[in-house]
Amino acid sequence: MSFRTQNFNLKASLMNLRASLMNLKASLMNLKASLMNLKASLMNFTASSTNLKASLTNLRVSSMNLRAS
Repeated sequence: MSFRTQNFNLKASLMNLRASLMNLKASLMNLKASLMNLKASLMNFTASSTNLKASLTNLRVSSMNLRAS
């Protein structure tokens, strides 16, 4: 194989490596975004659960007040 061919193949390999690294970076950024969305969803779920618990407590208190009156 000639030096010219080897040089061309090396440049092509380096370009492919660079493209692969860019794809990996994009994938990692997408993973980070997905994890942030999951965290936000979990926080919303926790808030909803807390609100539901508070609503149930308010309902119990209202029921007790109605019985007392």
